[in-house]
Parts: sequence; C-alpha cells; structure tokens
Amino acid sequence: MTILNVRDYGARGDGSADDTAAIQRAIDDASDGDTVYVPAGTYVLDRHAGEGIIVYDGDDHASPLTIEGDGPETVLKMQGGQSDTYRMIRHLRPRGNEVLLRNMVFDGNKSEHPSVSGTAVEYRSTDASGTGDMRVEDVEIRDCASNGMIIQYGGVTAERVTVHGCHGHGIAVHTDSSGHNDPPATLRRIHSYENAENGGRYAVDMSGGKGIIED
Repeated sequence: MTILNVRDYGARGDGSADDTAAIQRAIDDASDGDTVYVPAGTYVLDRHAGEGIIVYDGDDHASPLTIEGDGPETVLKMQGGQSDTYRMIRHLRPRGNEVLLRNMVFDGNKSEHPSVSGTAVEYRSTDASGTGDMRVEDVEIRDCASNGMIIQYGGVTAERVTVHGCHGHGIAVHTDSSGHNDPPATLRRIHSYENAENGGRYAVDMSGGKGIIED
C-alpha cells in the first residue's frame, strides 16, 4: 500500500490556487490498495470540462482505494462564479469497486453561484452495469447549490455524514436511475439539517430508489 499525498502532485491547499488537476492526478496514479491523502488545507476545485470536477471511474481507477483527509481541517471548496452544472466528486461505472471517501469537508460555496445546480458527492448511474462497495465516512457537506449527495446505484454506505445548508435535498437516493437497487443504499448516523431551501426538497429523499436509514 502506498500513500499518495496530493501536495506531491502540485496541490497547494491555500484557499486560492486551483487544485483540481493535482488531486485528479493523484487518483489517476493510484494502484490497488493505495490511499490518496489530502492533508489539512483548503483546496479550491473548479469545473473545467463535463459535470464532474474530481472523477473516480470504475473502469480506470484503483480498487480498493481510499481518499482521505485530516477531518474538518481538510476542506474541498468549489470555486465561485460557476455558470454550469457541477459535481465536486463523481463516482462512475461501479464494477464491484471498493472506494472509501472519508475525513474531509465539501463546501459547495453556493453564495458565489446561486443560480447553478451543483452537488458535492455523486454516485452516478451513467453506464452502471452493477454495484460496488462504496463508502463515505466522517464527511461534512455544506452549502451546495443543489443536493448535497446523490446515490444512483446500490452498494453505497454513508456513515457519520453531516449535510447542511444545501439548496436541494440533503441526500437523494435515486437508485431507480440505474436499476441497480441492491444492496440497498445505507445511511447510518446521518445528520441532515437546514437543507431543502428549494421548495419540495427534503433532508433525505428516497422517492426514486431503495435505501435503509439506521440510527
């Protein structure tokens, strides 16, 4: 197992430099069993192409893989002034992959682009041919322009996740989008509050899928 520090790939974490490409390079370079480490700092993310900012692709990336920060001191913050839809981190094409995302904060910075749809963490149905063991633990998501988290295929577990201040749903479980509902998405020890600023949205929405809420 190797620990890949995003600072070694050029990330600065100073709250102003665009660290998107550096973090992506570390994920691209990881081998099975590695950890991509994002040390304390504020890492600005910007949308360059497509809706995904940081992308994990089941066809192209390591499994198992851990992407880990230093808890509340590691903040991934969306660059202001966005004019198009974005997903801060997008997990595509699960093929039984194992990915753990933990110990960090996602700040959608919605006040800087209030009319744009934006989500922090998305498990996307595009080209899904199955499920994976995808986990997100000890993560805070705040101030997204749309939903905090979207889950569109089975095998995703979110534990000790706090979501607040998002314009849409705090967490949306829409596994019907892919048709891969099992194993059902599991939300455990979730704190979702002060979301749903857009009418008709909810702290947790399972209207389009199958999921379990515990504790």
